[in-house]
Amino acid sequence: EDPGDAVPEFDEVEWARRYREAYEPPTLSERLRGVSPWSVALYTSLASFHGAWMVGYCLDDMGLWKIMWGGMIALIGMLVGWGREELNMRAQLLLCVVVLWGVKSTYFMLCRRMLSRHTQRNLIRDSGTHYLGSRQYVRSYFFIFLPQALMTVLLVSPIVLGLSYERETLTFWDVLGLLVWLIGAAIETRAETQLLHAHSFYSEGTQLLMDDLWKYTQHPHMFGTAVVWVGLYFFSVSHIYDPGFSPLDLVQSTVATGVFIVMLATLAQRQVNLERVACAKTAKYIQTTPRFFPDPIAVLRDWQRGTFGV
Repeated sequence: EDPGDAVPEFDEVEWARRYREAYEPPTLSERLRGVSPWSVALYTSLASFHGAWMVGYCLDDMGLWKIMWGGMIALIGMLVGWGREELNMRAQLLLCVVVLWGVKSTYFMLCRRMLSRHTQRNLIRDSGTHYLGSRQYVRSYFFIFLPQALMTVLLVSPIVLGLSYERETLTFWDVLGLLVWLIGAAIETRAETQLLHAHSFYSEGTQLLMDDLWKYTQHPHMFGTAVVWVGLYFFSVSHIYDPGFSPLDLVQSTVATGVFIVMLATLAQRQVNLERVACAKTAKYIQTTPRFFPDPIAVLRDWQRGTFGV
């Protein structure tokens, strides 16, 4: 028998692969594998903010981006994660905390909007003419939505770098990041829940919250968000163990986290106007209580006395 006439051995796995390549369309995960995670973050951010601007234009409401921002962060994390060859335990953990935070943030922002006495639409309409001019909706795209979309690409750097790390086992920085994230999420959730119960967001004549977490800082929900981002930053620090580590990646993640914290602190400084505060007790609280960063000495003193948050 001539060996050249032998029938080649049938390889079922190879045949299935060739069949999928020839007849089946690629899945979303397969499509994303050939795209840079930074491109995924940029395109997702631009598409999300552009969609929010179009919907806001139709509804006469330019404040929708605040509601969808957390969900967009979660969407970017999911798309970047799906673009990996394989989601190991560490990547699954990071993706889980990002999605949980994004869903929680969207839920609370939506509830704030529904429970507020004065809608975002009225606030934007009242102040938009002063800041954006008569063509506020067109200008808002270039002065609000487009800058927010580009800034978001920088802010998600800790998430993108954290998901790009290939090591499967958890490192010290991963465990530290998870603990810090849990603390920040607990602070943020407790403060957001109290805001919803008080119905004090964007409502005139309502006394500010001054008990519990609010006696240490005027904006514990914003401070909790900053702590959450520091936890995500520690996840990205684990990238130093990657053979392909670049110091520029760590610098980018550090700058992104710092910029986000500065943005939150700046926003907290502009949140209350003392000239509009009629209650003397509230005015004293605003003048004496830290705006963003809580006083660690007061926190430790109350913790030792067992009066923390009381």
